[in-house]
Amino acid sequence: MRDHIQGSQKGMRDHIQGSQKEMKDHIQGSHKEMKDHIYGSQRDHIQGSQKEMRDHIQGSQKEMRDHIQGSQKGMRDHIHGSQKEMRDHIQGSQKEMRVHIQGSQKEMRVHIQGSQKEMRDHIQGSQRDHIQGSQKEMRDHIYGSQGDHIQGSQKEMRDHIQGSQKEMRDHIQGSQKGMRDHIHGSQKEMRVHI
Repeated sequence: MRDHIQGSQKGMRDHIQGSQKEMKDHIQGSHKEMKDHIYGSQRDHIQGSQKEMRDHIQGSQKEMRDHIQGSQKGMRDHIHGSQKEMRDHIQGSQKEMRVHIQGSQKEMRVHIQGSQKEMRDHIQGSQRDHIQGSQKEMRDHIYGSQGDHIQGSQKEMRDHIQGSQKEMRDHIQGSQKGMRDHIHGSQKEMRVHI
């Protein structure tokens, strides 16, 4: 009877110990499986977010580079166009001034020739003293008129060219400053964005 009871108790102990070990293995296996699942999900999520962020930053940088290059090209075209326009303007002004000076000189020559002819006619009909005085008066008149007219025309041309050049320099400097401010603003905006 004792052997039977002891055998039954030992069988029960073995059964309980086997059930406990089986339960422990089951819990440990479930715990390991859950840990692998959590780590795997986290890893996939982090890698996906990092890739998405890298793609976003690279796209923003490319977009910024394209924007800056486009702005610089636009600025270069604008400056070249302004310079060509100014050159055409200066050349046109110089041509206009040459035509004006040539016309004035021709007009002056006609005036001088007419005056000289008139003076010769007058001299032929006048006495020697009167002729000498008139010749001196006429020379002073011709030289004074030519000098005043040519100097005035040259000064007017210099003032016009210097004004045009200053206006062009101010325009180019203003455009360059605007471009620098625009690029600095875009770069600052990009840094804040990144």
